[in-house]
Amino acid sequence: MAQNMRFIILTLFCASLAGSQCFAEETPPVEEIFLAKISTDYVKKSYDLSLRLNPQKLITAILTKNNKKNKKKVYPVNVLNKPIILVKAIGIDLISLKCDNFATSRGCDITIEYPYNLTIGRFKKFKAKLQKIDGQWQLTDENNKRFNQLFLKAKKILGVLIGIKRIVPGVKE
Repeated sequence: MAQNMRFIILTLFCASLAGSQCFAEETPPVEEIFLAKISTDYVKKSYDLSLRLNPQKLITAILTKNNKKNKKKVYPVNVLNKPIILVKAIGIDLISLKCDNFATSRGCDITIEYPYNLTIGRFKKFKAKLQKIDGQWQLTDENNKRFNQLFLKAKKILGVLIGIKRIVPGVKE
């Protein structure tokens, strides 16, 4: 009798454990949306810029991925209204990205600040928008032209890099 009782208790325990697993709340899937590849004519390294979305298709983070090292950095929404340092060298912030008036449902205006001439400390800005168009998140330039590539054209003097001449947006299908 005691052995039957142990078997019944063990069966009920296993059934309740299995049942709790069936009703356990699953972690909602996270979706990542590729926005743009960032490259330069100075080094072979490139970066991917992406969005992380929740199941309601709202932005939860912006991601950068170093394609050479396969290393990702995640920037959650609570830091997107501050400049995000994308490239830093010798303790100097070289390239930064800032989202102005960010909203998880509509995106933001983006400003990328970059060094035009480091010898005199001159920086320039590239303006873009992160927005949802026809239900798809994408980047557009100041003229609302879509892009998914950013090419940083190096500025050199006697073969020495002194800055970025310009940022050229482009589309690769």
